Order: sequence, then structure tokens, then C-alpha cells
Amino acid sequence: MRDNKYVLSNFTFYDRTGIQAYLEQQAAKGWLLEKADTFLWRFRRIEPKKLHFSVVYFPGADIYDPEPGEEEQTFREFCAHGGWTLAASSAQMQIFWSEAENPMPIETDPVMEVDNIHKSMKKGMLPSYWILILNGVLQFALQLIYLSDGVTAYLSSHLRLSLAGLWILLLIIGVWRLIHYYAWRRQAKWMAEQEGIFEPTRSMARVELISACLVFAGLLGMIFSLEDRRMRVVLGISLLLAFVLIGLVEAFRRKLKREGYEAGANKTATTIAAVVLTIVLLIIVMPMVSNAVLNDGHNDNDKAAGLKLKIWDLVEDTQPYTTIVMTDQETFLLGYQRVHQVPEGALTIPSLQYHLVEVKADFLYDKCLEDTMTIPIYMPGGVFHSIDPAPWGAEAAWQLHNGEEFRNWYVLCYEDYILEIIPSWEMTTAQMETVGEIFG
Repeated sequence: MRDNKYVLSNFTFYDRTGIQAYLEQQAAKGWLLEKADTFLWRFRRIEPKKLHFSVVYFPGADIYDPEPGEEEQTFREFCAHGGWTLAASSAQMQIFWSEAENPMPIETDPVMEVDNIHKSMKKGMLPSYWILILNGVLQFALQLIYLSDGVTAYLSSHLRLSLAGLWILLLIIGVWRLIHYYAWRRQAKWMAEQEGIFEPTRSMARVELISACLVFAGLLGMIFSLEDRRMRVVLGISLLLAFVLIGLVEAFRRKLKREGYEAGANKTATTIAAVVLTIVLLIIVMPMVSNAVLNDGHNDNDKAAGLKLKIWDLVEDTQPYTTIVMTDQETFLLGYQRVHQVPEGALTIPSLQYHLVEVKADFLYDKCLEDTMTIPIYMPGGVFHSIDPAPWGAEAAWQLHNGEEFRNWYVLCYEDYILEIIPSWEMTTAQMETVGEIFG
């Protein structure tokens, strides 16, 4: 039978009422809290008993202070004199328990209690909420900039959509936490000043658990939704590195705290350690990531068979071709491919380049067509002229004129596809019909 268990904490920092009720339930089941980290709580087995818990906040404490400080130790001795035993502490939060049937309350002034909670929140959690919101707003603005550069490339990318969804989720979580806290504080402050009672905190444990699950699912979905195995490796290792780095830095901070280093020295050393570890991990791991990508065994020629359009659909040639798939991505909104097929070694043999957009959401069709018909910056003065779509079996067709002559550069519209095709030769009517049969 195990004597210890670990539980992920899904309580907000100031949720005194919810934490106390939860710890009393655990004690009744035979588990007593003995360590409370930010995200992970450790319990030890005891005889099931009825215990009372009191969660109090000591604003003078700091996560970098050697534990406990002089004022904090005096506070704990005061609580012990009243029959309270320290179970665990986490930054400014102190958790005590008592076996007395009606123990003397540690906090007797509701106004001071609400004020202590707010001072403790301002020291750690509130800044983190604002930073989360600020990052969310900046990332959302950045995603809008990416989106303005081209709907097709953006909305066909699982990575970009996943990142946008993840940042929107984090922004919502940050805003919700602030609204929830300040709504409680406003009510609690009024009740303390006018009625002389402490307003119970409004537990968000279930919401926090759901939020954490959604964020974790978003991270996993972002990794596994990528079709390119190389990108999954790079992204997966990057996220793993981030968690490892956070764990190492936190372990280093706790070590200095246990050894009695002053808060200023601890903070400086921890910051330096974070920078150094980041550099070391990048130096060690990035070459491994690069080798994994380069030696992935990925061959775009292997993808050629799955392409909707291939050069040998149009030309009868036994010459081997190299297929360069520059982009191949797909979401529930759009599919997007950029393909270049070139002969191996013989420059006189035809080559084919095309961009293919599969439009799954009809409302995006016009915007994707606008993206496709954007004139490249290396061809100033170029204009797409409307041509007869019938030979292509298309609904509409355009050909690029560079200011001097028409180029073998076409944009073709089909029901679900937009094809920008750039052959190196002048296509015959039969070849145009073949393209129409494939996409029409």
C-alpha cells in the first residue's frame, strides 16, 4: 500500500474556501497534505480523521526567500500557539490544520484577510494573468498580420490554426481569471467592510481542470495534426525542452532556497541559470534535431504518386523527374500544394510548376482566388487576362501577361479547386483537356 500520493492542483491561488474544503475531504479519506507546489501537491497516508484546515496568506513571503523568514517564522509560531500545525506552504499561501473540534480562527479580521489575499495576488498571480493576456493579445495581432499576408497559406496550415486557437484559448483563460477574481474581491471587500464577514471564495477548480485539459489537448493536437513527420519531431522536441528547462530552473531555485540564500541572490542566480541552461540545451539538442530532419529518409518523390496532378499525366516521357513538394498542407477549411517537377539532369526536358488550392469552405473561394492571382513582385507590370476556359474544362481561366507577351502561366477555376499552373512549354489542347478531366 502506497504511503504517498501526488495530486495535480487545479485550484486558483486565492481559493481559500475551495482548498480548505478539499483538504478536509482528503483527511477524512486518510490523506494529509505535506507539500504544496504550484501545480503538484503531495499527500501522506494517515488514519482517516476529521481535521480542520485554514488557508491564510502572508504577503511578506516570497518564493525566493530562504524558508522561513524571520517574520514568517514568528507568524507560524503564533499559529502553533493557537493549536494549528503547518501542513505546507506555497509562496504567500500558508496551509495549517488542527484536530480541535472548534479551533480558534487564525484570521479574525475579514478586512485584513481580504487585503492580505489581494497583496499576495499582486505579488505573483495577478502579474502572471496580465502577462498571459498581453501575450495573448500580441500573438492574436501577429496571427492577424499573418492572415492578412495570405488566407490560403494560413488557413491550410494546421500549425498556424492550432497556434491561433491555443493563444485565443489562453487569452480567454487569462481574461476569465481576472474577471472572476476582481468580481469576488469587490464583493468580499464590501462584505468585510459593511457586514464584518468573510465572503467565501468562488471555486474555479472544475473550470481550471477543463482549461488545463484543453491547453494540453491543444498542444498534442498541434503536434500530431502536422502531416510532416519532421515538423512533428521538431515541435515535439521544442515543447519537451521547454518543460525540461522550466523543471530544471525551478529545481535550482528551490535548492538555493533550501540552502538559505537571500532572495536577491537567489533571483539573480536563477535568472542566470535559466539563460545558461537555455543556451546549453539549444547547443546540445538542435544538432540532434537537425540530423533527425536531414536523415529522416523523406523523399518528395515518394509523394509524387499521391499528387493530383503529375507532369507525366501531360507528357509522354520516360525521363525520371525530381518532385519537389514545397508545400503540402491541409485543414478542414483548405488544402494547399506547391509542387515543382523537374527532370533529373536534362534541362531541355519540360518541367512543371503548379499551386493547387482545394477549397472546402465555399465562403473562402473568392479570397483564395484573390491570393492566387496576386502578381509576383519579380514581375512588375504583370496582369492576368481572362481567356476561354472551355479548353481547360474550367469555369473560368486567366493567363498572365508580363507587359510584353503572354506567359505559359495560367489560373484555372474549378468547382472545388483553384489551380495556378506554370508549364515550361506551350501546352496543347489535348494537355489542357487532360487537366480539365483531372479537376473538372
